[in-house]
Amino acid sequence: MSFDPKSKADKAQLYPVLRALSDLDPRKTPELLMDDALGTPVARGHDYVRNMRRGEIAATYATLIHQWLLEHHFALAHRLAPEIFPETAEQRWQAILDQRARSC
Repeated sequence: MSFDPKSKADKAQLYPVLRALSDLDPRKTPELLMDDALGTPVARGHDYVRNMRRGEIAATYATLIHQWLLEHHFALAHRLAPEIFPETAEQRWQAILDQRARSC
């Protein structure tokens, strides 16, 4: 399955990944990480976090956040939301090579 930026269920899976990243860096909140992903601060209305947890964010924002997580935090994103961050065939092959490689 791949990420559908129009699906509320898919968009809702982005928040736990941002939350886990914020737990790793106490200076970053999920909202600040979202700004990092979008490349600019975003104006937020009342209950924005609640809406984000529900997957009620713009599809364009969701697409940018997903792409940023894919590029910068794939391992964590794949662990927390494998449905929207599936491992590619190349990544699986590399994992097999890494596991079975022998150094002489």
